[in-house]
Amino acid sequence: MKTFNYILAILFVFNGLIASAQGGDEQTRQETRKAMKIAIITKRVGLTEEESKKFWPIHDAMEQEMKALRKDYKKKNKSDKKLEDLSDQELEALLNASFEFKQKQLDLKRKYHTKYKEVLPIRKIAKLYHVEKRINQEIKSRDQGKPRGDFRGRR
Repeated sequence: MKTFNYILAILFVFNGLIASAQGGDEQTRQETRKAMKIAIITKRVGLTEEESKKFWPIHDAMEQEMKALRKDYKKKNKSDKKLEDLSDQELEALLNASFEFKQKQLDLKRKYHTKYKEVLPIRKIAKLYHVEKRINQEIKSRDQGKPRGDFRGRR
């Protein structure tokens, strides 16, 4: 386990060096963000090396499906009109599309929750959800220029 943590720490530092050396383009920032997320989740959830080998491919597949779902939703519901310029029918259609999108997200989360249970104990899955929520709050906070939080798992 210690070796695995050292490898994650080295990966984290290496990605940080690459990001600063390349001027911080978007792809590098995303790769760095992903490496940070992997390191944080692995440590906070307490994933063993064996669990990590099974968990990360499942998690990556879920993120890819979620990304495709968001992309499709944005593509189908893109409008140049302001909210006040939309007709009642257009507003109704947008709201229904939003509900449908959220339901699809929930269905996808449930699908992968079942897959997570095949490779992780339920306690670690609960920690995962909590840590991911904290990471997402941190990313939003950084993107909005707000002070950073911590990832200690406290509420």
